[in-house]
Amino acid sequence: MPLEGDSPLQLQDHTNAVVALQARRAVRAWDAIADEERPSNVSMEWRLDTVLEALRTAFTELPSHSPITSRLTTIMYHLTCVQRVVDLSIVSSFKRLGAGSFATVLVQEGRDSIVVKQVKNPSDAPLLSKEHADLEQLWRMCSMNGPQLFQLPRAHGYYSDYCSFAKEIGIPQTEDLGLLPHALYVMQRIWPVPFSLTTKIRDEFFPEEYHGQSTHPFLARLYFGRPVKYFNSENFPLDAERIEKLQLPAAAIADGMGRTLALINFFAGKDGRGIEFVLCGNPDNPLSKDPSFACIDFNQIRPHNGDVGAICSSITSNDPYYPRPESPYWDAFKQAYITTAAAAPTPANELAEAVMAQLQTTWASQGNMTGPP
Repeated sequence: MPLEGDSPLQLQDHTNAVVALQARRAVRAWDAIADEERPSNVSMEWRLDTVLEALRTAFTELPSHSPITSRLTTIMYHLTCVQRVVDLSIVSSFKRLGAGSFATVLVQEGRDSIVVKQVKNPSDAPLLSKEHADLEQLWRMCSMNGPQLFQLPRAHGYYSDYCSFAKEIGIPQTEDLGLLPHALYVMQRIWPVPFSLTTKIRDEFFPEEYHGQSTHPFLARLYFGRPVKYFNSENFPLDAERIEKLQLPAAAIADGMGRTLALINFFAGKDGRGIEFVLCGNPDNPLSKDPSFACIDFNQIRPHNGDVGAICSSITSNDPYYPRPESPYWDAFKQAYITTAAAAPTPANELAEAVMAQLQTTWASQGNMTGPP
């Protein structure tokens, strides 16, 4: 019998540990629902694909505030994970680009210029909605202030669940696109590092066993704050020394970080917590050998209300993207930050200078932050 013919009950004993674990979790969640609350048209004894289709249908028939909606969502999540592993007969039109603890980013074949960002936990839908609104504001604000070194992805539609997304793009709600039933939004794609640079990065900085091998596309994080000792092939870290070896414009990158951070802090009034600065591909020509730069991930930002401490906390708690005072790139970063703040609708150069002064004091008290982590 082909794998997709197995029921969730049978898949609990599958030889693949991921399949077995997710199937057991789905069955346990189903067993926790009282018999009288379960949808009558669903059984864990049916084929996996039949169960998923029945669950999707059940969702459309439930009242909007049904108490079992969250439980069925959990069951669908685990069964969809099973399906992604074992159901080789389904060719999803979406493929995973990357994932973190908060969300997964996927791209649809044939529409490569946009991506979908979808939360992993349904309870995080309000955070995703807020991120979408913040990104819309930030993209408009950056666009109004002329070309920037660091581009922001343009946000498109937000959808509270898969069903509303399917309705908007005109497909049957039961058709499998490889997406979970959770909240999502659509945005412009940030392209991976150009091939010419991925090859150089791999051969210069990857462990020896990777040399000469093909490399999956990736973004590279730009860390001016300290040398990097760890290895991550999906979000490869480039510290100041590596940036210089690649002959990238290090001073201009530090300047661009300062400008982008100041735009977020003083034009949008947000603290910039958790944002990332990455090396990526050219937005106008992804096949170009010329790299580009982007600022991404805005799910943690919040208003700072002119609080110097709040702004500094968001900077020091972030990954070590920003140059430290002892770095040769500190002056470029600091001057760009203060100059951009002075041009804000409500000039904020004094607030920016206070932020830089407090950062210098904070980092000085922590010792030499450019040393090994």
